[in-house]
Amino acid sequence: MPLNANFSRQPSVTRCEWDFVSGTLEKVSTLPAGLTRWQVRNQIRWITVMNILSSYISQTPKTPPSYSAQISSYNKTGTQNTNKMHNPNSKTKTTLWYVNDIHCQIPKTERLVSAAHQTAITAEQNGADFLKLCSGDTFIGSDEKRNVAIAGFFNIAGIHAQAPGNHEFDITASKCAELLKNSNTKILGINMNFPDNDNGLSKKVMRSAVHIGKNGEKYGLIGVQPSDINERLKKKAVLEGITIDNKEQTMQKLQEEVQKLQKQGVNKIFLLSHEGNTVEKEIAQNVSGIDVILGGHSHDLIEGVKDGKNLFYSPIGEPVVITQAGRDGNNFGILNLEFDDKGIITYVQNNIMETNSYSPVLILLPMH
Repeated sequence: MPLNANFSRQPSVTRCEWDFVSGTLEKVSTLPAGLTRWQVRNQIRWITVMNILSSYISQTPKTPPSYSAQISSYNKTGTQNTNKMHNPNSKTKTTLWYVNDIHCQIPKTERLVSAAHQTAITAEQNGADFLKLCSGDTFIGSDEKRNVAIAGFFNIAGIHAQAPGNHEFDITASKCAELLKNSNTKILGINMNFPDNDNGLSKKVMRSAVHIGKNGEKYGLIGVQPSDINERLKKKAVLEGITIDNKEQTMQKLQEEVQKLQKQGVNKIFLLSHEGNTVEKEIAQNVSGIDVILGGHSHDLIEGVKDGKNLFYSPIGEPVVITQAGRDGNNFGILNLEFDDKGIITYVQNNIMETNSYSPVLILLPMH
């Protein structure tokens, strides 16, 4: 089921744009307290995740994915009816902006902020609910400054929820907890088990969350960590007693959590997964009630929607869409969805975008 859309792209940032920023900075008479012009310019160059020029963020948004792609409808037995123009039973429009496995790539984050901002504008114009989501490995390594910068990016970008991956623990669980302590992002982990001598992370991690859309629609958000995490860490000690359930235990907990959300009146559920594409396909076909799996860990770049590749059916025959946006912030995804009044997907469009096609947004991080 190929789904295509046309986009108008802006060129990548140019030397002229950097000169414009530097030239404007020279005219600024009042600098942040305690900072020299050299420090401010240096931050712009190396940690440009922030909004130092409000006019720069207000550029005209590029044309995003439209709702004019091929539409398919499904029934609960999983029967697919193709080539319909528009399903009149669709009740809710939703746009998901998603990333995974950024791996602390600072140069990409300024462009991702711009991309998220522009996608939000278009979702609003289309009358769609809008969520910004991440499926893990945002941090990487032990470089504290880089990890602090990425944590700042998530707050500035307004990421609604993320599921930690394995690299979040490179800095140890306690330092990860410290980084996330003041985060506005919901941190999700249903298969993460904490020791009695808690390092603080358990106070931040939620089993699931409910996001309320602008028209009162409820969206359930659940996160899972990689079951093979011990194989991916250099030292198991960085977990500080935290354990991750195996695949079977994870799927059992997922089904139980979905049922809890459904009892709260939630019938649209998104899973932020850092299990990898192979396991995510198993989850789609063995857990009922999940509508979308935003994956990570395996660094797959999944474009479009194709039956048997990233479109599967749950045990009760409802469609489940799986997608992933590669690695290192080179790409991000925009998933346009429509749901009927029962929370079943009636329309889907999955677009993978190149991060470098968006101009950067410049924001100033505080010095520490």
